[in-house]
Amino acid sequence: MPDQAPLFVTQILTPKKRPDLLRRPRLVDFIHDHIDRKLILISASAGYGKTSLLIDYVHDTDLPVCWLSVTQSARDPRVFLEYLIAAISHHFPQFGHDSLRLLQSPDSTADLSLFVGSLVNEIYETIPDYFVVAIDDYHLVDSSRSVNQVVDTLVQHLPENCHFIISSRSIPTLTPRGLALLTARQQIAGLGVKELRFTAEEIQSLLSQNYGQHLPDRAAQELAEKSEGWITGILLTTHTMWKGLFEGVIRIQGSDSRVYDYLASEVLNEQPAALRKFLLSTSVLEEMSPVLCDEMLGQSGSRETLKLLEDRNLFVTRLERDEERWYRYHHLFREFLQTRLQEEHPEQIRDLHLRAAEALRTNHQAEQAVAHFLAASDYQRATDAVLEIANPTYDSGKLETLAGWLDALPADMVQSRPHLLFLRAKIYSDVGKLERAAALFEQARAAFKTLGDAIGQAQTLVHQSAGLHIGGDFRRAISACRDALALVEGSEQTTEVIELVASAHRQIGICLASLGSLAEGEAELRIALAVYERTGYLTNIAHVHNDLGVILRWVGNLTGSESHFRQALDLWEQIGNIGMAALTINNIAVGHYYRGEYAEALELYEDGLSRAKKAGLDRSRAYILAGMGDVHQDQGRLAEALAAYQEGLDAARQARDASLICYLLDAMGNTHRLKGDYTQALELVRQAYEDARERDSTYEIGLYRTSLGVISYQQGNLPQAREYLVPACEVFAQSSAQRELAKASLYLAHTNYLAGQFPLALENVNTVMECLLHLGYDEFLLPVLRETRPVVEFAVRSGIGGALISSLLKRFDARVSAPSETEARPAEAILPVLRVYALGDHRILRGNAQIPNAEWGMTKPKELLYYLLCHRTRTKEQIGRDLWPDLSPAKLRASFHVTLYRLRRALGQADCVKYEQESYFFNRRVNFWFDVDEFERAYKKGIAAWNTEPAKAARHLEAATTVYGGDFLQDLSPTGEWCLFKKEELQQRYISALQRLGDYRLERGERAAAMRYYQQIVDKDSYQEAAYRGIMRCQALNGERNAALKTYQRLARLLEEDLGTGPSAETTSTYEQILQGRLPAH
Repeated sequence: MPDQAPLFVTQILTPKKRPDLLRRPRLVDFIHDHIDRKLILISASAGYGKTSLLIDYVHDTDLPVCWLSVTQSARDPRVFLEYLIAAISHHFPQFGHDSLRLLQSPDSTADLSLFVGSLVNEIYETIPDYFVVAIDDYHLVDSSRSVNQVVDTLVQHLPENCHFIISSRSIPTLTPRGLALLTARQQIAGLGVKELRFTAEEIQSLLSQNYGQHLPDRAAQELAEKSEGWITGILLTTHTMWKGLFEGVIRIQGSDSRVYDYLASEVLNEQPAALRKFLLSTSVLEEMSPVLCDEMLGQSGSRETLKLLEDRNLFVTRLERDEERWYRYHHLFREFLQTRLQEEHPEQIRDLHLRAAEALRTNHQAEQAVAHFLAASDYQRATDAVLEIANPTYDSGKLETLAGWLDALPADMVQSRPHLLFLRAKIYSDVGKLERAAALFEQARAAFKTLGDAIGQAQTLVHQSAGLHIGGDFRRAISACRDALALVEGSEQTTEVIELVASAHRQIGICLASLGSLAEGEAELRIALAVYERTGYLTNIAHVHNDLGVILRWVGNLTGSESHFRQALDLWEQIGNIGMAALTINNIAVGHYYRGEYAEALELYEDGLSRAKKAGLDRSRAYILAGMGDVHQDQGRLAEALAAYQEGLDAARQARDASLICYLLDAMGNTHRLKGDYTQALELVRQAYEDARERDSTYEIGLYRTSLGVISYQQGNLPQAREYLVPACEVFAQSSAQRELAKASLYLAHTNYLAGQFPLALENVNTVMECLLHLGYDEFLLPVLRETRPVVEFAVRSGIGGALISSLLKRFDARVSAPSETEARPAEAILPVLRVYALGDHRILRGNAQIPNAEWGMTKPKELLYYLLCHRTRTKEQIGRDLWPDLSPAKLRASFHVTLYRLRRALGQADCVKYEQESYFFNRRVNFWFDVDEFERAYKKGIAAWNTEPAKAARHLEAATTVYGGDFLQDLSPTGEWCLFKKEELQQRYISALQRLGDYRLERGERAAAMRYYQQIVDKDSYQEAAYRGIMRCQALNGERNAALKTYQRLARLLEEDLGTGPSAETTSTYEQILQGRLPAH
C-alpha cells in the first residue's frame, strides 16, 4: 500500500464566513433552486469568487453541508476517498466505519467500483438526512483519471438524499458518458464565468460594505465592463477608486498600486524586448489577428507571437472566428499596456492608430477603422470612412455606434456637411428625441437648399414626416411627404430618387391608415412596395411588408397579415436589424393573440422583448409589453397585465410615441375597470381619448369611445354608453376595422339589451356575426363574453347567430374560467395539469393519473401541499410550528427541505412552491384545480346572493355541496391544529349550505328534495337541531305525523344520553305544533 498523505482537518472544516464576504443572492439562489440535482458544477478561472460563493451558500442553507477542500495529494483516489469519508463523517459520526475499513484493506484499489457501491450503501443506511457535499479546488485532482472515475461512478449512483457541488477552475473531466447521462436526466446544473462575473450592482455593494464608499452607477458599470467582472482585479484596484483615479482603473504609478506593481514586475518587465514591444504596440487594438498585427506592424511572425502569449497565459483570450484565430487582451491588462505606451512612447501612438485604421480598412473592417481614425484625430479620413458605411450601419440598427462617430467629429465639420446633419437627425428621430431631430432636420434642409440640392431637401422632408407620424401629427406628415414628391417631380429617376419617392408613398400610406382611411393607406403602401422591390433595398422592403401586415390585421385578414410579417422578419434577420426584428416578432405574436393562441403569443413576445432590450429601442419594447399585457388581461391576470402596461408606458414615453402612449393608457384603464376601480379607469381612458381627439386620430378615437362606453354601461349610465358606442361602431365600419367593429358592436348589443331595446340588440349581434364571417376567427371575443354573455344567450334563444354564436358560447364555457380573487385560470386550460382533492379521501392527480405513493416517499409532503394550498403565504417558522411542532430547529430545517424537495418532485412542477419576501407559498400560476377552492368559491357566491337572488344562490350552494365529497382529509388524518380548524370550518359551511338548500326547497314545496338535504346534515352531525326541525316539518306536511313525532323523540333521547340536555325551545315548539295539528304550511 503506497504511503498516504496525512489528513489535515482544516480541509474538512467548513470555512468561517468573513465579515467582508459579499453576499451574492442571485448565485446562492441558483444553488438553492438546483439543489435537487445530483451535481452542481461551479467552474471559472482564478479570481471569480468560487470559494466565496460556496462559503456563502454553506452559511445560508438550512441543509447539512460536508466540506472538502482538496489538494494535489488527493490525486491518489485512495487519499481522495479518505478525505471524502472524513468530510461526511465529520457531520455524521455514525457514517464511514465500514467504508473506511474497506478502503484501508490491502486490495482496496483493485476494484474501485465495488468500494463506491459500499460507500453509497453506507450513506443510504446510516444518514437519514438530506445533505450536500461541497468539494472545492477540484482542478487540483482533475488530471487524475482514477479520481474522475470514482467521482463519476459515485455521482451516478448517489442516494436521493445526497447531492454534490464541485468547484473547479476547469470543467471536471469525470467521464464523457457520465456527464452525458447526467445531462440527459437533467441531474446536473452549472455556473460558469458568465454567471460568476461581478455585476455593477455587486461591485457597488462590495465597495459600500467593505470600504464604506459609494460608487456611482455609471462608474460601477464601467468598472464591471473593464474588469469583466473579475473579482480579483476589482479587489486589487478598489482601494484607489475614491482617490479620483477611477478613469484609468490601473493608470497608477507608485508603490501603493498593487495592480501596477504586479503587472509591471511579474508580467511586462520579465518579457524579452521584442515581445515587450509587441505587447505595447498591439495594445491599441481591441481585437487582433495574426494578419492584422503583421500588416499594422509591418512585420511577419505575429501568429507565433500570439500563440506564445496564449501559452504563457499573458492575459490574452483566444476567439475563434471565420476559421481564423483572433485574440484580445484582458481589459485591465490592455489599459495597463496603453498607459505604459503613453508613458514610454507617446510619439508612436498616433502612427499606430493610423496604421491600424488602414489595415482594418483594407480588410473591410471599416467600423473598427473609424475608431482608430478618431483616436488619431484624423477627422477628414474619419469622416470619409463614416460616409462609406453610414447607410449599412444605420440600416443594421447600430444607431449608438453611428451617433458616437458623428458626435466625435468637430462641430464645424458636421455643420458644413448637411448629410452628416441629416444622419444625426435621423438617429435622434429613431430614438424618440423628436425636438432635437426636428431642429437638425431644419438645419439640414436649409443647408441642402443653400446648395441647391432638391433631392437632399426632399429626403429631409420624408424623414421629418416619420417623426411627425410618431408624434401623432398625421396630417402634417402627409403634407411633408407631398412637398417632397413635388420637389423631385421631373428629376432623373436615379436609384436615390426612386427610393425617396417610395419612402414618401410609404409614409403617406401609414398616416392615411392611422387616420382611418385603411383602403387608401393600403394602396399607397403597395405602390411603395412595388417601387422598393425594383431597387432591391431590403430595409425598406421589410418596412413596407411590416406596414401592410398591420393594415391587413386591422381589416381582419390575419393570413395575409402574417404572410407580410414573416417576409419582413426574414429580411430583418438577413439584414441583422435586431430592433426591427423584435417589432416584427411582436406583430406576429399579435396575430396569435387575436386567435386566442396565448401560449404561442407569449413565447413570441418573450423572444421579441429580449431582442428589443438588446437593441435598446424603447418603442419596440413598448409595443411588445403592450401585447404581453393584453394576453395577461384576457387571461384574468390583472396584476401582471398592469405591470406590463406600466413598463410599456414608461418605454413609450421615452420613445414619445403618442399613439402607443394612448393605447397603453386605455389598456390600463380597462384593466382597472375589470378590477372594479371605475374612477381610475375613467381617468386613464379619458386621457387617451382627449389626446386622440387633439391629434384627430379617427381610429384611436373609436377605440377609446368603445372603452368609455363599456365603463358607462357598467356604471349604469346606458344612454351615455350608447353615445360613445354608436359613433365608435360607425368609425370601425367606415374604416373596415372588422375586429374592433365586432367588439364594439357586441358591447353595444349588451347595452341595448340592458336598456330593454331588444330589436336593436339583435341587430347589433347580427353585425357581430357579419364581422366574424368576414374575419374567419372569433377567439378574441371570448374575454368579451365574460361581460356580455346575457345578450349572446338572448340572441341564441331568439334564433340569431345559429351555429356560429352557439359554438362561441360552448367554447367560452369550455375554455374560459372565471377569475378567482386576484388569479384566474388561463383561458386555454381545459384540463388542469394538477388536480388536488381534499374533501373526502385525498387524491392528487397529474393529468388523469393519480400520483403514486412511491413518488411521495412519505405522508408529510402531501400534508405540506394541502397546508400551502389552504394558506396564501406562510413563513418557514409558521410552517414549522404547524407541521413539525415537536422538532428542534435544526431537525425542522432538514425535514422541511426534504419535504419540500419531495413535494416538488412528486408534482413534477419545479416552481410549484415559491419563496419571496421571507415567505413560502403555492404558486397559483401553476395550472391546477383544488376542490376546497371550488367549494369555497361556490359557497361564498351562494351566501352573497342569498338575500337578493335566492334561485341563483341555490344553484351556487348546490354546486358547493356537490364538490364536498367528505370531510377535509378524512383518510390522511394530519394531527396539526391547522387541519382540525380547517376541517371544522369546511364542515360548518357544508352544513350551512345544506340547511339553506333544505329551507329553500321546503319553502317551494319541494319536500322530498328538502328532506334529502336535511338528512345529509343529520348524517354528518347528529346534533344539528335545525335539520331535525326540517325533517319533522317535511314529515308532518307529507301527512306522516307519527314519523315526525318519532323524529323528535329520537333527537331528545340522543341529546339526553350524549349531552345530558334536551331539545331547544324552538325544536320543542315545532314538536308541539305537530302534536296539536297547528303546523303552518310553510
